[in-house]
Amino acid sequence: MKKSTRNVLIIIMAFISVVALFISMDKVNMENVSTNSHAARIIINFYKSLPNLNISHFFIFIFMLYFYLKNYFDGKKIKKTIVFLAIFFSLCLIFGYSFYRTNSWDLVFEGEIQLIKSLIKGIGYYFIIYILIKKLYDFLEYVSIKEYRDNKYLSFIFEKHPKICITCILLIVWLPIIIIFFPGVIAPDGGTQIRQLLGEYQSVHVILINPEVTINNHHPILSTLIIGLFINIGKLINNVDLGIYLYVLVQLAFLIYVILYSFKIMDKMKIPNSLKIIALIFYAICPFYLIFSLNVLKDVLFAIALFYYILLLIEVLIDKEILKKNYYLIKLMITMFLVMMFRNNGVYTILLSFTFLLIVIKEYRKRILIALLVPLILYIGINKILYPILQIAPGSIKEMLSIPFQQTARTLNEGKEYEEEDLRIINEVLDVEAIKEKYNPILSDPVKNTFNKNASTKQLLNYFGVWFKYLLKYPTTYIEATLNNCYAYLYPNKSNLIGYFKTQEEFVQENPLEMNYLSNFQNIRNILEEGSKTVMKAPITGTIVSPGFCNWILLILALYTLLSKNKKYIIVYAALISILFVCIASPYFAMRYMLSTAYCLPILFMLSIYIAKENKQYLSKENK
Repeated sequence: MKKSTRNVLIIIMAFISVVALFISMDKVNMENVSTNSHAARIIINFYKSLPNLNISHFFIFIFMLYFYLKNYFDGKKIKKTIVFLAIFFSLCLIFGYSFYRTNSWDLVFEGEIQLIKSLIKGIGYYFIIYILIKKLYDFLEYVSIKEYRDNKYLSFIFEKHPKICITCILLIVWLPIIIIFFPGVIAPDGGTQIRQLLGEYQSVHVILINPEVTINNHHPILSTLIIGLFINIGKLINNVDLGIYLYVLVQLAFLIYVILYSFKIMDKMKIPNSLKIIALIFYAICPFYLIFSLNVLKDVLFAIALFYYILLLIEVLIDKEILKKNYYLIKLMITMFLVMMFRNNGVYTILLSFTFLLIVIKEYRKRILIALLVPLILYIGINKILYPILQIAPGSIKEMLSIPFQQTARTLNEGKEYEEEDLRIINEVLDVEAIKEKYNPILSDPVKNTFNKNASTKQLLNYFGVWFKYLLKYPTTYIEATLNNCYAYLYPNKSNLIGYFKTQEEFVQENPLEMNYLSNFQNIRNILEEGSKTVMKAPITGTIVSPGFCNWILLILALYTLLSKNKKYIIVYAALISILFVCIASPYFAMRYMLSTAYCLPILFMLSIYIAKENKQYLSKENK
């Protein structure tokens, strides 16, 4: 390509990128525009969609121009897979903003002008995202071959006394918050589990086998029993507060143990101490690790277990000979069992990742198969044999039906035409009149809570017949309903809770455990909660703590692994991406559902650096 042609293209790309960053996708009021010229109205609409230009926009354009000149058309082959991922992320930004603002894709498709604006933003976003992904990959390559000087302080922390030093550093940073949050925070789901333990029946969820057995599998039984264990310890010492606090401290201790194990894996990957300290700082200051761990919440136990499982997977992929050691197999089996027991859909994560492991490591298939079958058989036996014997009710089928229920509710909420007989069939499963009013585009619980728990299999099958009939009739409404409920998992500008900072008001008022909430720290907790809201609303930090950002990083690093010479490490990402797919079908987007992915980010970056070392050459130079 001629230099002049390249420069013209760079100028155009930089201009489009700057326009994409600042043009608003929001609809413009054109009522006071007198011209009837179609072209003129488009130009005026674009003008009104742009901010008042100032010198800062010019400097941003100059920076973009310089950045593109340095990084585009550098003679390296363009990777189609990176192109596809950049296009996908661009679409996530465009559609995500539209759903964020209007709970629909109207800002993209409603009219020619909106479509043109969306196209311009998409092209501009693509240029930016592609080069950022490419630069990140180059950075990983650079870090992997960089020479690092020894540092006696870092050597003391990570080589001579890693367990003591890392634990002390974490506790020094965390201790004030650990004290302030005494005796822990009872999250909403944790409160539900406690009510089950106390014999309070959650009638909207399940049909009990025995009215006297109120513990049910709507929430994982194992996590409910663990909470009950510590409540009983509190009752034995005549202080339930200490029992709950002990639960929180034990949960935190397990997290610290897994973090310590991550540094052991970094040692096996020969990660320099200079990079380990970055991981330690992230562990120490990222709020997800500490704040969620102070919550009585089933998702935390699952996240810690899956975090440990990911570390064990990485360990065996680095050194398959470790499968010879029985203690490793025992750890692996226990961890897989906990992953399956701490979340009802955790079994899918295990089955997916371990199936890949059977394919990749041929020499030890028998031991791998044993490691999988033992916890799997135990899990199936507990759920299918033990629970029925103990008259423990299974969870409601409605938890799996967020997507179709939301689709039906949206069509009814929008006043779409239905036949009377079809409405009658729907009404046998869902309350038709209620879901018309209660439909929430981003939360399926209001619709699911109208589910008729006594609905027969025949009535459910009839419902799905009607559901499919109107899928063909209103496909776009169905698609919008689904995207509206899950878009935030891939839209990094939509943040969510970084942890609960206080027990639910209803639980505090009822106080079924007769806990003594310390009022001394309530003002500090309120300040921390407001501070977390500020973090979530801020442009940069709000993006970093969003579920969408975590999944972007996950997918970018997964693609890096796919493009590498040694693709076996994709098994690690398969386990975490399966969590993303489960979340897409969840009732609501929430950081707690993605907590395991957030926990794993430091080790995933270190794994990418290790993969880059194995490649022995720049990824961007492959297949030139």
